[in-house]
Amino acid sequence: SGDGGDELFAGYLKHRALLASFTIPQPASALKGLNLVLRKVPSGRQKGLANMARMAERYTRAAGQDALNRYWTWAGYGGPSLMEGELTETDIIRFTRTGISDFSDGLRADLNMVLEGDMLVKTDRYSMRHGLEVRLPMLDREMVEFAWGLDTKYKINLRRGKILLRNAASRILPASIANKKKHGFEVPLKKWLNSDLRNLASELLDDELVADQGIFDLKEVREVRSGLSSTNSNNAEYAAWNLMVFNSWWLRHREILTP
Repeated sequence: SGDGGDELFAGYLKHRALLASFTIPQPASALKGLNLVLRKVPSGRQKGLANMARMAERYTRAAGQDALNRYWTWAGYGGPSLMEGELTETDIIRFTRTGISDFSDGLRADLNMVLEGDMLVKTDRYSMRHGLEVRLPMLDREMVEFAWGLDTKYKINLRRGKILLRNAASRILPASIANKKKHGFEVPLKKWLNSDLRNLASELLDDELVADQGIFDLKEVREVRSGLSSTNSNNAEYAAWNLMVFNSWWLRHREILTP
């Protein structure tokens, strides 16, 4: 598996956003104003202007935030506002196991939180389900130590990420592969939540359930639900799915989770 390549060599778009936030002046008032406009523009993960609008809205949403909260805004769905009350700096550091004062801290947070708590979990579960043993050469100890010792300029600039890996790959692979744009593994989640999974979504995002939990902001959850039927979903389907997974777990274990 290639897990670890993006986290060690800065391959995600959010890494370019993070780099820009540390290298380009960020006029908070102008970005906040632009964000208000972008929220009204139809956006989505499909190709073209809709996707550009989605990325621009997400970038400008972090205007005026400190580096730690900017990372959290770009790394997750929904953000701190989805919770009752505010996440403190201590809360976020607990999740990422690092403060964020420079670009490398953002990569370290990805290693600690996203890679360990998400990507590797999926790889392990899917492979074990089929009796497969997966090796991860990018996470060999010597590779990690090598990558961590590299200057940022060998990993990423504002135009592309994984520079060193791409340059190495260009010696043995066609340019169409070595220079190919990042391609995710998204499924048609919005379509599913409005068809086959519609009843399940209604059950797990029910007002009474959310109010009974006392964990999530009911108004925010309602906005997420309404976004599922909107042409401008603003990633509501991903926030909805994360909430559904959590609520499904919470329902199974609420007897020991609540006094």
